[in-house]
Amino acid sequence: MSAKRILLIANPASGRRRGEQRLAVARTQLEALGHAVTAALTESAGHATRLAKSNAPDFEIVAALGGDGTVNEVA
Repeated sequence: MSAKRILLIANPASGRRRGEQRLAVARTQLEALGHAVTAALTESAGHATRLAKSNAPDFEIVAALGGDGTVNEVA
């Protein structure tokens, strides 16, 4: 598998407010596989959509970590 540029977008309030912790775990695991990972935390409703749209051209993968709302915003 070749290394990818990955943007992880996470909602810090998701998962009983463990979104930031889960983001750190995912980032560590992906970096251990050789991927270049950038992490971003959402700040408000609609922020995940803005992050995904404005940054998508710079990444091969844009992924959402969080609840249904975050995933729907990024999709």
